[in-house]
Amino acid sequence: MDILEAARSGVSSELEGMAHRDPAVLLETTPEGNTCLHIASMEGHRQFCESVLSINGSLLAAVNKDGETPLLAAVRNGHDSLASYLLRWCRYLQLSSAVLKQDKDGSNALHHAIRGGHTKLALELMEAEPALSQAVNKDNESPMFIAVKNDCVEVFEKLAKTSNKYSNKRGGYGHNALHASVSVRKANSATTDGQGMDTIELMKAATTGDVEAMRRMDPAVLSERTPAGNTCLHIASIHGHQAFCQAVLDVDSHFLHLLAAVNADGETPLLVAVTSGHISLASFFLPLYKGPGLSDALTKQDKHECNALHHAIRSGHKELALRLIAAAPSLSRAANKYGESPMFIAAMRDYQDDVLDRLLEIPDSADGGAGGNNALHAAARNGNSGTVSVSPPPS
Repeated sequence: MDILEAARSGVSSELEGMAHRDPAVLLETTPEGNTCLHIASMEGHRQFCESVLSINGSLLAAVNKDGETPLLAAVRNGHDSLASYLLRWCRYLQLSSAVLKQDKDGSNALHHAIRGGHTKLALELMEAEPALSQAVNKDNESPMFIAVKNDCVEVFEKLAKTSNKYSNKRGGYGHNALHASVSVRKANSATTDGQGMDTIELMKAATTGDVEAMRRMDPAVLSERTPAGNTCLHIASIHGHQAFCQAVLDVDSHFLHLLAAVNADGETPLLVAVTSGHISLASFFLPLYKGPGLSDALTKQDKHECNALHHAIRSGHKELALRLIAAAPSLSRAANKYGESPMFIAAMRDYQDDVLDRLLEIPDSADGGAGGNNALHAAARNGNSGTVSVSPPPS
């Protein structure tokens, strides 16, 4: 087993021996530029990460082709506990630049932590590096703007307290956090019958997963949205509250339509669950999309033109990816705005024994990739001759 395969599986028993025989082995990378620490961080293998860092802490500053450090990879893949551990190491080694790093979309660890509903981690990041709040991504979104959009009240309040010194308030489409918060206030005061306050209480319940509070509300409020287009299912999905989502859908079959609701980022609750790393919740949602009028929602692409399969494969959620392929083979035909197909991402991650094989069985699966490459190029770079021999020809 080589070092990169060991990182994928989380097997650290031979790591010290490998590094002793050849210290440079820890510096090996995949074609995507991922070190063993990146891979272990994506997969959530804390023990492997601990072993690597006890030998070479400088890998925390390594950056892959997506502009991600291991810390960013851990946060984006929903491993908040591991990300917190990596953050402590970065602070210990005084690697501020690794904490502040922005990925190819311009998002830093704080953007991803807030978007993923990881409140505790977001607060830890702000404490460690307040300057994280100043960054804006390529959609012109600041962490404060995302906090308002996603109803992350505690994070927003913390950012607001430091706004004069650190926090950037900018947001997409010419809006900023002030516009968003004003929109919330307008929405909350727009009616005189208490409907606005009910919406606030609903979103608070969704944030905390308070099922009993939701059940005490008028069912009519369950279809309400935040100014960012999030329903209570979106908010609960950000935070991984499966019991809350199930309780909402159990109120009445009418509320199944919430599964097709799309927010300002082009995301359904399923997409939010996948991108936030809540795989159990995503698996719960998946069979529900077999309902009438929901098939198109299952294949929905977000503002980056990624569908649930793109995100599941990129984040290393193989079992979910296989379920998605079985439920909707057409997911394999979509390319995101970077030209990447699910097959290309699977080939880059060297998933030849499961996800990639299944995609190859679908006759019209897209195989395109970024930079004029395709899945064949990616497989060849990984030395996967078996895949090369059966992969679709270059387009």
